[in-house]
Parts: sequence; C-alpha cells; structure tokens
Amino acid sequence: MRIFLFLFCAGILLGSFLANWMLVLSTPVLVFCSLMLLHFSWFKLCQERLHCLKLSLVLLLGVAWHGMWAQEQLGNRLPRHLEGVDLTVVGVVKGLPQQTELTQRFEFSIEQGKTGVLDRKIRLDYYGDKLIKGGQRWEFQVRLKQARGFANKGGFDFEAWSLQKGLNATGYVRPGSEILVDTSLSLRAKILEQLQQTLKEAKHTGIILALTLGDKNSISSDYWDLFSKTGTNHLWVISGLHIGFIAGLFFMVSGFILRLFPALFRQVPLPVLSGLTAMLAAAAYAYLAGFSLSTQRALIMLVVIIGGSLWNKKISWDLRWLLALALVLCINPLAGMNPGFWFSFIAVASLLLFAENTPLQAASKLKTFLLTQWRVWLALFIPLGFWFGQVPVSSPLINIFAIPLVGMVIVPLSLLLIPLVFITETLSHYLMWVIDLLISFLFAFLEVMMKLVPNQGLIYFSSSDWVVLVMLGVATMVLLLPTPFRVKTFSLPLFLPLLFPNTAKLNEGEWTLNVFDVGQGLAVLVKTREHSLLFDTAAGTGVHNSIANSEIIPSLRKQHINHLDALVISHGDNDHSGGARSLIDKFSVGTVFTNGAKELNQFNPSICSRGVNWWWNGVSFSFLHTPDEFKSSNNNSCVLRIAGLNQSALLLGDIERESEYALSAAFRAELGSTILLAPHHGSNTSSSYAFIKQVDPDHVVFSVAYRNQFGHPTQAVIDRYKRFNSKNYSTADLGMVSFDIGHSHQEPYIRGYRRANPRYWRYQTIE
Repeated sequence: MRIFLFLFCAGILLGSFLANWMLVLSTPVLVFCSLMLLHFSWFKLCQERLHCLKLSLVLLLGVAWHGMWAQEQLGNRLPRHLEGVDLTVVGVVKGLPQQTELTQRFEFSIEQGKTGVLDRKIRLDYYGDKLIKGGQRWEFQVRLKQARGFANKGGFDFEAWSLQKGLNATGYVRPGSEILVDTSLSLRAKILEQLQQTLKEAKHTGIILALTLGDKNSISSDYWDLFSKTGTNHLWVISGLHIGFIAGLFFMVSGFILRLFPALFRQVPLPVLSGLTAMLAAAAYAYLAGFSLSTQRALIMLVVIIGGSLWNKKISWDLRWLLALALVLCINPLAGMNPGFWFSFIAVASLLLFAENTPLQAASKLKTFLLTQWRVWLALFIPLGFWFGQVPVSSPLINIFAIPLVGMVIVPLSLLLIPLVFITETLSHYLMWVIDLLISFLFAFLEVMMKLVPNQGLIYFSSSDWVVLVMLGVATMVLLLPTPFRVKTFSLPLFLPLLFPNTAKLNEGEWTLNVFDVGQGLAVLVKTREHSLLFDTAAGTGVHNSIANSEIIPSLRKQHINHLDALVISHGDNDHSGGARSLIDKFSVGTVFTNGAKELNQFNPSICSRGVNWWWNGVSFSFLHTPDEFKSSNNNSCVLRIAGLNQSALLLGDIERESEYALSAAFRAELGSTILLAPHHGSNTSSSYAFIKQVDPDHVVFSVAYRNQFGHPTQAVIDRYKRFNSKNYSTADLGMVSFDIGHSHQEPYIRGYRRANPRYWRYQTIE
C-alpha cells in the first residue's frame, strides 16, 4: 500500500516537469500501459515481473492524473481572440480586495458574460474611486489578457500559481463602467470592516489582520525581510502551525466543557466529539483565511492524520502521512511548485518521526520541545536553501520563544477579538491594546536577536548541484533517523560542500549578459569571472514593494550571487529605478552609478560620466555619456558599453533621438556593438535609422511587457532593425534573455528562459 501511494504521488509530482506535447501524450500512454498489463497478466507472468509492471502503472497513473487535471485547467484559460477586447461581465468579488496606492486588485467570479469568460475566475485591477468589497456583485466593462507572469530563473512563477488558484485571466476595469448590482458582503468582508474600525489606533493592524483573516496586504516588505532573516515567516501566514494550534485548543476546551454534560457523549465517545469540534474549528479558521492554498493543505493534513485516531483506526503515522500527501496532490497536482508544500510535509514527517521514537515523559517536555525545534530546522535546511538560497541560523532559538507566544497566546487572542468587535467596543479596544503590546514585544525580541548573530543570521546556500543536494539529503536523514551516534558522526563530512561550494565559474575573458523579464521596465545582469554588475532595477510599487523583491533578488541568489560590485541606475524613471531601494537595503552593493538625477541622490552615487571605465577579468566596461545636457531625464540616461572576446553590448536606458544623434556624433565607430538593448523599450521616439546604422547590432533585445499599453516595440522600430539583419528578442515572448560569451564558441550562446525551461503552464510564443 505504501509503495503504491508513494509512486502515485511521485507520478503526480513528475507531471510538473511536462511540456505541452508530453501532457497531450500522458493519457494515451496510460491506456497503452494498462492494455499491456492486462495482456501480460493473462499469460500469468512471474510474480516479480507482474509486480514491477503494476508499480510502473501506478507511477504513470499519477502522471496521467496530473495531465487530465492540467488539460481541464488549461482549457479554461482566456482564448487569445478575447484579449484586449472590451467585455461586459457580471459577477461576484471573491476574497478580500488588495488596496495599493494606485489600484484595488481583486478576484472576480463571472456569472454573466460572453462565452469564453463565463463561469471563469479572473483577477482585475480597478482604478476608480468606488470601494470594492468582498461578496459584492458588480457589472463591469473589462479588458482582459492571458494570465502571464514574468519568467526568470529563481523568480516567482505567477503562471503556475494562477493555475493552482484557478485564475483564468487578468485585466482591468474600464473607467466609468462599474455598476453595483448587489451590496451584500461576504462574512470575511464584514469581519474585516469591523476589525479595521477597531484597529484604527493599533500599531500592528496588518499583523492582526494576517493572523485572523489571512489578509497579508498591509504587512510591509520590511517586516517580511525581518521574518525571512529570523525564520519566522510561517508565524504570520495562516498554515498548518496555526490550524494545528486552533484544533488542539478547541480539542482541549471542548473536552473540558463536554465533561460537564456527560449525557452528551453516552452514545458517541468523548474523544470523537472533541475531535469533531476541533476539526470544525480548524475548518472555520481556514474559511476566515479565505481557504488559501496553504490552509487547504493544512486542513487536509489535519483531517487525514488525526481523523483515523478518532475512530480508533490503527493506521501507522507514515501511512496517514502518505494518504494526506496523495489527497493534497489529487486535489491540486501542481502543489509541488509551491515551497510551502515541501515545508509542510517535511516538517510534519520530521515531527511524527520524532514523536514515534521519543517517549513523552512529563519530566522531559522542555527537552522534547527544544529537540523538536532543532529537528524541524534540520529537516527544512535543504528545502529552505534550495528554494530561497539562504537559511536563518538563529531560527531554532528564536522559534523556541516565538512559536508558543504566537500560537498559544497571540493567535487565540486575535480570534477572540472577532466576536468582541461585534459585541462590545470597550473590551475589544482593551484586547486590541494587549495584542498590539505582545506583537511589539515579539518584534523587539526579533530585532535584538538579529543584532546578536553575525551576517544577519543567515547561511547562504551556494549550490544547487543535484549531487551535492543528494549528499546533504543523506546526511540530514542520518541525523534525523534514530541511528547510533557513531553513524551520525560519520555523516557530518557530507555537509562540507556548504563550506567549499563547487559553483561553476567563468574563465578569464568570458562574460554573460542576462536581460531580466520585468515587464515594462529594465534590469540587466552582467557577470564576469569574479564580478557582477546590475544595470537598472525594474519598477517599484510604493516605497518598499518592487519587482526586485520578487524577481531580481531571488534570481541573483539562485545564480549564487551574494554581492554586486556595481549598480547602474540609468535614470530616475520608476520602471528603471523603482527597485533600487529594496535592492540596496537587502543586498550587498558596491559602487552605485547614476546620471545625476536629483531623485537618485539618496543612493550617494557616482556619476556615469564620459571617461569612466574599468576592466574586470579581461572584460572592459566604459560609460559613453555625452557632454550635452538635455532637458529630458530620458535623454540623460547612462549609456554603458561592455566588450570582451570580440563581442560587445551597448546598454541604454530611455534615450531618444536627440541623445542618439549626440552619441553618434561623439563616438561614431565606438558605438559598434554586437548586442544592443533597444533604447526606450522600442518606442517610436528612439532607435533612429542613423543610430542603428552606427551601432549595427547583430542582436537586439526589447525589454517590454506582454500586450503593454504603449504598444512597445512598435512595428516601425522592428522593421527598422530588420533592415540591418538584426535578430530581435522580446522578454515578453521569451522571458529572461541570456547571452553567454565564451572561448568555446565564436558567436554568443543565446537562450530565452521560457523556451529553455518549457512547462505546460508557461505561455509560449506562437510562431
């Protein structure tokens, strides 16, 4: 039974690596294998061969299950002919809208509309003045497009996430088209209104809303950065920890109350009644959190793992764990793309394994709790390092204090606040003050711990080599399993790759250029053997939120880069400089270069003036800034030329014709480059004929968003480059565009992330 469940789950997880053509073939392959099984079993194969064939079939069954689920989800996506078309739809606002400085963003379930969007769930941005609330029914005129995200190595995979959530398209509400059909609010929206009214004077409103309703929109990125460095992210996202605490609390409280009324459990055993109460409480808490992916997973695990005990079913913990795993993957086969999935199941497995091999004596409860924290940290060491590139070393010590405080005190008090805000204003304000004080005390503790540990308390995971990961996995398993101390000691050398990472390095003179997929913005990473430079930082939405947090920094970590020797911010426009503050605050940065724009003075930069040049590992870098001063910040953008191994690249911000003419006059043949980053995203105001003729690029990259409102790159600009036989590449189509310049090949090795890493959920360009 166990091996069949394991292989079925493995098959579902393998389905995450399918490309589109493999997805189509998965079901026919299953049918063929089934027929083969029937055929061979008819001739009574030997038991061993028949067993192996059955195991193979179960594995393929998992793949096929994933394939059938995926085909259904992909079939609900927005048809291409409806992109950019004005559509009138009527539906209900799902969940709690997210409010930002510019827009209200929310999920919308369509009840009336054109075929192709009817009965679909979409995500909308609303720029109007009316307040959108959960549960309301609206009529909108919308303009939609496919739910495309960015495609960068290590970045957030929005397309996989939207498929898991059942989001079929994204778009925005056309101005002035909104009509409120029904003002009814969902229960979560009513609770949110009452809580916001009560929490007006609270210092940590966002934290309390996150713990009660799963609404994380009001938590700043500074707090998330603190949580990441201290290993306490899991405390502020409603997941298995919180649901487990709530279930345990209600199990104990209901057991105490039911004992006062023995007539209630004459027919049904007390543990069963208490267990049912606990699971109902956990389900209610999951509802308050909006049944997010993490709460769904946690609730399923709770029901499967604990449910058997209530009916005195003797099912071993590992079988329950596998049943929960199989059920979660059956409901959402793409769950394996979510880091939280791995964290949850690995943490629970380590706890159950520890509980099975540790006698729970009253005198050893403190020791048991301490060992539990150590084992969970050790079990999650590799998953944390693999997904995030860093592991908080102080996490076990911090969680010893933080987990009981949050789970057993702050969360129950926060939930108690929900009924109180509807009953008594005075008591709810007092309780709010107590909760706020406790959270402030915990944050002060986290800040102190951050100052006490070196290197911000982080171990950087600098290897993604599968051989190294297997070695670390074996070592971790030996330490976690009840093996003799001598065996545990022999496993320690397997951790040595962490101290001496074997990361692939470029040779002298070799260099790479990666144009990130950041939508309608710009970010370019240039690497030599020992140095790294980032040209622009993409857009930011507010002071702390930026694409740098979700795409650039994770990608740098994934590429084993922990320090930038130079950061160039071409000019002050948000789509080029918006992520600078986030990146400088959270990343080690050397020299910052800018064009001298006043808004960039906060970074204490050097000016990217003409004559500033340097060499890194046989590769030259030089700024080609003109002596002319233009009124437009765009025309004053930094211009950087990189050259090595007979290949060169010209990086420009948003320069336009005036600056192009000045550059052509000042540098002439020096502008010649094999790789050109199209100025101003391919706007008609740039890429003049004379400038292109002077540069004469072999390869041109357009950093643009899919179906962007500006129409970049324009067809006229594309045609202009084609006249010079330049090959065009668009980040909107290819994702991150990478150029490898090395000794082994004369021409750059070029690849787009979407094509190099095909997955069935990733949109691909139709040739």
